[in-house]
Amino acid sequence: MEKFISSTRIAKNTCYLYFRMLFKILVTLYTSRVILDVIGIQDFGIYNVVAGVVALLGFVNSSMAISVQRYLSFEIGRGGSLKQLNTIFSMAVVIHLLIALIVVAGTEILGKYLFEYLLNIPPDRYDSAYILFHFTILTCGLSIIQVPYMALLISHERMNAYAYIGILEMVLRLVAVYALLGVSYDKLPCYGFFLLLIGIIVSFLYYYCAKKQISQIRVTLTWNKKIFKDLLNFASWSALGEFAWAGTGQGVNILLNVFFSPVVNAARAVAQQVISGIMQFVINFQTAINPQIVKSYAAGETRKMMILTNKGILYSYYLLLMMSFPILINIDFVLRIWLKNVPLYSNVFCTLAIIGAMIDSLSNLLATVAKAYGKIRNYQLAVSLILFLNLPFSYIALKFGAPAYAVYWVYLGVSFFLLIARLLLLKRMVAYDIKSFVLNVLLKILVVTAIAIPLPIIVKHLLPDSWSTFVYSTLLSLLCISSVVFTVGIGTKEKNLIKHKILFILRR
Repeated sequence: MEKFISSTRIAKNTCYLYFRMLFKILVTLYTSRVILDVIGIQDFGIYNVVAGVVALLGFVNSSMAISVQRYLSFEIGRGGSLKQLNTIFSMAVVIHLLIALIVVAGTEILGKYLFEYLLNIPPDRYDSAYILFHFTILTCGLSIIQVPYMALLISHERMNAYAYIGILEMVLRLVAVYALLGVSYDKLPCYGFFLLLIGIIVSFLYYYCAKKQISQIRVTLTWNKKIFKDLLNFASWSALGEFAWAGTGQGVNILLNVFFSPVVNAARAVAQQVISGIMQFVINFQTAINPQIVKSYAAGETRKMMILTNKGILYSYYLLLMMSFPILINIDFVLRIWLKNVPLYSNVFCTLAIIGAMIDSLSNLLATVAKAYGKIRNYQLAVSLILFLNLPFSYIALKFGAPAYAVYWVYLGVSFFLLIARLLLLKRMVAYDIKSFVLNVLLKILVVTAIAIPLPIIVKHLLPDSWSTFVYSTLLSLLCISSVVFTVGIGTKEKNLIKHKILFILRR
């Protein structure tokens, strides 16, 4: 019965998150098209660079979110007291207020140096970019402050509120883009100001929903040195991993800006928009699973945790393959329809970014297992060191005259090596069964991919680019992938469950 409730909760929460994600993807794709048209390719590239510099410090936000979610979920999983949960949450709020102040002040100081000596900003856009930078920093500070309330909702698996706030945020972003059409002066800093206003509204809503839906957990005047130390220690090592991810993404942005121009950054921004939209399918599915993985480990159910992780990775990949493959084989057509002016390299950037996301989907839940274990110092040191290899290798490639998309080939190699390293580290940490992972995850993924993709590729290349070709190739891709997944990609229990659900729907 408990297993059924757990599976039902994951399914229900996944539905909430998918609804949020579908809306977010549609709005993001449309907003990107409009904002690119409104502010132009050069300003779009500048926005990506400036926002990327601030996002480089977003690792603080991500690491603390992971820390708070982990400790709240762990405490719930082991049946901790309400007083302990209140203490953890209260300490998290205090820590985040301090971090927000430090990040805002530190970034303001660092920004002057970056603009003067590092970033390749055209002189006539310097002042506008610098004003945008100030607004972006303040928005980043607000996102840090809202983390404990977001983590509280996720750890208690209240995905409905999390989904509704996300939908409202995207609506407001769409409104902000249309508001730019009515602005007669410089649109770049205005867009930053509008995003700051949206950040204020979203932060308030997270606070309100957390207080309303989980009223028993509240901020109290308390101090617990041990919890403060544990949270900060876990977050510090998490921050190293998050900083490595941020450094990889935003550091490569800066390298491309130095070696090329903001136009190339615009192409990378397009690729990031595409991959961000596609990855939302996987991220939302895994967000619903993450609390269950941590709670299973906290309850001493290690085998259940491993089975849940392997199945989560398997289904994440299948989901990503179904969502991304039709885009992958029709990338030129999709970009032409989506954007009026397609920046150079966009098609290659998008193609390689999608392949990289497929490799990354095999690693994400493994990171959750490591965080459930808790003692993550050695794990984060190893993972961060591997991730940082992206920067020197990318620099060497570009220095020797490689094209801009070479940075993605570097990323693919590093991501594959990172998957192997994570498995070896988890074997030592929680006795993770690598043999089971290879047989039940990697082997199935390779077989499904090898059988499912050839026919859609052949059909696509025999037809000219058009709406009808896009529709036919997409339907054929979904049919091939879903049928192969059902035939050889899942177990007997999953097949019986799907058959039962289909029969139940037909009878109704």
